[in-house]
Amino acid sequence: MLSARDSRKGPGKGTKTPEARRAKETRIHSIAGLQKGRGFAGGFEIAGAVYGFEYIPEKAEVAIGKLNLVGNLSVVDPQKNRHVRKNVRLVLQSTQGGLGGAPTPRMDLPASAEAAASRRNQMSSASASDRPLPVTESTGPLSFVGVMYLRFEPLGGPQLGVPADLSHLQLNARLYPANGLEETLQYLYGRVTDALYGASPDPVSANAFVKDLNQVLSRES
Repeated sequence: MLSARDSRKGPGKGTKTPEARRAKETRIHSIAGLQKGRGFAGGFEIAGAVYGFEYIPEKAEVAIGKLNLVGNLSVVDPQKNRHVRKNVRLVLQSTQGGLGGAPTPRMDLPASAEAAASRRNQMSSASASDRPLPVTESTGPLSFVGVMYLRFEPLGGPQLGVPADLSHLQLNARLYPANGLEETLQYLYGRVTDALYGASPDPVSANAFVKDLNQVLSRES
């Protein structure tokens, strides 16, 4: 007859905790995507297998002083099966400046036009010696955003058909507009970045830019 102590069975030798299983998984730290319509698309490899992905933001908002995007993430596995997760949140961590001519809005953006004019007047009223240098090369009135580095909320690989740990995944989103919609989005992302992450944060202007950003994101590509 087994005693109470003998009858209590612990985990078998072959049993692993979720933490142990995750530690043995391949971990993907970042994926690169190129601007495509309202969103971003790209691909990545795991052990020679190619996966495609697309992220389409549905809305933007400012939370705790940072730009947040909420949208749908889809992954196409090597067998061409599409896996979709809705309402995935991205948080903008940092940016990199772009090369070439600065983008201009190709759509009517009344809120942004007013906010941009206000910020120009604010900057011109300060003497040259008082104007702070941009925190990064991508902020400030004479620069624009070329790449955004955004952190995904923790994702489950199996849910997206990916045999990897996606709990700390970053999207390196390159802005290289090919049409008026994409150029307008690049312009707005740059203005939001300047207003939130620049040397002179301006939440009021940032919210105005985000308002127009949401109007553009709600349109069909």
